[in-house]
Amino acid sequence: MPVSEFNERTLTAEVLKRISAAPDKRLAQVMQSLVKHLHAFVREIRPTPQEWGQAIRFLTETGRISDDERQEFILLSDTLGVSMLVDFVAYGRVGKATESTAFKIAASGFDTLVTHLFVKGGEFLDSDAVFGVKRSLIVDFTKNEAASTTAATTSY
Repeated sequence: MPVSEFNERTLTAEVLKRISAAPDKRLAQVMQSLVKHLHAFVREIRPTPQEWGQAIRFLTETGRISDDERQEFILLSDTLGVSMLVDFVAYGRVGKATESTAFKIAASGFDTLVTHLFVKGGEFLDSDAVFGVKRSLIVDFTKNEAASTTAATTSY
């Protein structure tokens, strides 16, 4: 069997070719795009093997401290802005995040809604680390003295 000699450019083409054989065509498309961008990143940054090793150790440690209750890759995705970017392209939403109250609403026969509302006037509305605030989710919170709970009000 002949052995291929790869270089900086031909290696990418070979990886893309191998991924194209995946039975899930959407997964193949996603992985091919990831490979193209990752290879372009490496060509642009030109990391040393030591620098690349440091990046791999960072990702390894992120995985190591993740478990069934704590998913550090989600936090990493949030802090890199990727989670909100996925939200933007998938749902056309815009925004950032700060003091908030989270909700999970589920009903049989309907998609589950997981969202949060943000305190109007919150100190970090324009500089949230995970880019989650959207204008439509910023509301006034008022204290309901009779119920000893805080209620958010908004209009649509």
